[in-house]
Amino acid sequence: MITSTQALADRLGMITSTQAALVLGLSGRRVRRLLQQGRIVGAVLVGAGKGFWLVPDKPVVEPVQAISALRAITLSRKTRLPK
Repeated sequence: MITSTQALADRLGMITSTQAALVLGLSGRRVRRLLQQGRIVGAVLVGAGKGFWLVPDKPVVEPVQAISALRAITLSRKTRLPK
């Protein structure tokens, strides 16, 4: 039986959310929010209740489509020709 989070992460070839924050250069709080939104590819929640997150050792964050759409709208407004 595996007794620690780190031992389980090592065995699965994954890292903890705290280590993912360091790898991504983000705060732990931001990484937890991305995890809750399902935006870190391959991350899994382990355990009952609150549990803990395990993240692939090379985490990838998916972009939000709404942000891309908003930027496109903003750019189109700025680039309109004057009447």
